[in-house]
Amino acid sequence: MENQFWRFRLSILWIAYAASITALFLLALFVPGSIDEIQTGKFGGVIINPISMLLSSLLWIIPLIMMSLSLFLRRSVLRWLTLIFGLTLGLICFFDLISTFFISFEAIKINAVIIQALAVTFQFSIVWHAWKWPPETE
Repeated sequence: MENQFWRFRLSILWIAYAASITALFLLALFVPGSIDEIQTGKFGGVIINPISMLLSSLLWIIPLIMMSLSLFLRRSVLRWLTLIFGLTLGLICFFDLISTFFISFEAIKINAVIIQALAVTFQFSIVWHAWKWPPETE
């Protein structure tokens, strides 16, 4: 039963991370001029092309897939996948948090920092849970 409890925790943390990433993208759209910038083919200094769209979509796809896999995969496989994807996305979020301090839109800066800090917290909590998952026989 404890195994299911850990699986449920991981699943909820992946959902929370996906929700925080969604909030960050929505918050970026509230910046004055962001829609005009998107229409010109750039967003946040990044050229919008199929590669950038794919990479951006992975920020949602990976957590949603991991949320589902958290409930069904064998413990050992799930643990390693969670550690790999959790650390990767956690480091991306951490470096994005550092870069958030340098954005020029002061009105959203504090909100973006808080939401990004939550995303980083969720990701490193996922990694911690995967690392500390107690051994047991399945």
